[in-house]
Amino acid sequence: MLVPELPSRVYCIIDADRTGPDAVGLVRTALQAGVGMILLRTPGLTTRQALETGGALVGMTRAARTPLIMDARVDVCLALGADGVHVESEDMPVAHARRLLGPAAIIGATAATAHDAGIAQEDGATYVLADAGGTLATAASPKPDLEQLRRVTMSTALPACVFTHVTPESLEALACEGAQFICVCCATDAGDNPARGLREAVELVGTYFKPRHIAP
Repeated sequence: MLVPELPSRVYCIIDADRTGPDAVGLVRTALQAGVGMILLRTPGLTTRQALETGGALVGMTRAARTPLIMDARVDVCLALGADGVHVESEDMPVAHARRLLGPAAIIGATAATAHDAGIAQEDGATYVLADAGGTLATAASPKPDLEQLRRVTMSTALPACVFTHVTPESLEALACEGAQFICVCCATDAGDNPARGLREAVELVGTYFKPRHIAP
């Protein structure tokens, strides 16, 4: 089954630990700005708190036909009926998550190496997040490792996304190296005016990355 066509190639992280009660408002803002997919991070929240926060969002994202995925929390994803999860090396392996969530779920995996990307594909991931810089690229550190990104994208047929500070220069280089989604963190990348910052990011990314669907 294909995921419905995404509104844009902007993959937005909402960190509930940083935003607190503002998570609902930020997700609404992100949806209005036209982001393509939302990842909810809840590492500092209890399971009950994660369920309450995610439960307040899933109806909004479903109405907007924008996938909502949970960071690491397969249990919360199952309980809420969210669209999927993203896992890193210390989280539940992709193969286990796929068995639990089924063939239609979006399952993303962080890939620090080409080998990681190949394993993610074999195990049933939907996309890889290319760890092409080691840390979140921001205005202070805007340049991901393009050579590392190239190794990851050449090793898998899966769509690849990457963190970057959104500039014409960074987007052009990333598109050339095979990135297909751009990952931004609402708490740090959208500035003091998230509505404007995310709108500008979506518009700029749209000049280099056209909307598409992704297949699990």
